Amino acid sequence: MNQFLRYFFVIFCLCSSFKALAESISSASSAIHQSPSQLFPDSTLSSSDLFRGSKDSRNKCENDTILSGTYAIYWGCFDPPTLAHRDIIVQTIQKKGVDAVIVVINSFKNKTYQADISNRIKMLEMLLQDNREKVIYFIQDEDHKADYKQMKSQIKGKLYAIVGQDSYEKWAQHESDFSEYDEIIIILRFVPSSINPFTKPLAANISLMKIDQYLYDCSSAKVRTDLLTEERSSAFLSLNTLDYIKEHHLYAANHQKH
Repeated sequence: MNQFLRYFFVIFCLCSSFKALAESISSASSAIHQSPSQLFPDSTLSSSDLFRGSKDSRNKCENDTILSGTYAIYWGCFDPPTLAHRDIIVQTIQKKGVDAVIVVINSFKNKTYQADISNRIKMLEMLLQDNREKVIYFIQDEDHKADYKQMKSQIKGKLYAIVGQDSYEKWAQHESDFSEYDEIIIILRFVPSSINPFTKPLAANISLMKIDQYLYDCSSAKVRTDLLTEERSSAFLSLNTLDYIKEHHLYAANHQKH
């Protein structure tokens, strides 16, 4: 009888161990298959937070979290986000091997935006849904600037800057603004591929990127003008972005802000 009890006890212990091991493996597998946005806890966001977006939530990268790897910063109003914005972000992800693109959405009090920050973030999330695991958002305002110092305080690794040709030419005299970045990706206007459009030799940390030719004339301002027409359509918007704009009555003539 005692021997039977010993056997029963050993079998019970083994079953308990196997059950605990199976639960541990299942939990680990679930964590591995979660998107990065799900791995960050839900939290109320402030402008200084880096956060990942998902379709139904805002998920913050905690302020004491240090992101390791290579990240590219892309600044803009995204009012609204266009196919050109997506092309630039996707090209950076695919060609530059970054861990993520940090999309900085401007929200300055002294600036006028046709859509508020929540709508612009939502449209960006919809536009970039196929690459959502490679996108991090940052809301920039007067008190929280997405400059090199701020970004570097949360990133351990390489930091790239994505800037338009026009912006780079305007800021070229302030070389210190960009010299600290590991790479500056300049988005070109239409030029023959063999021609360097800049008057000065480019620094070693500068690379040039071209967008698809049909997007050369694309801009948020042009899209807003297109949306004022009777058709309320634009070739430079994704279908889901256009549907969202119409559903929420954005950029309509009677909703324009001044």
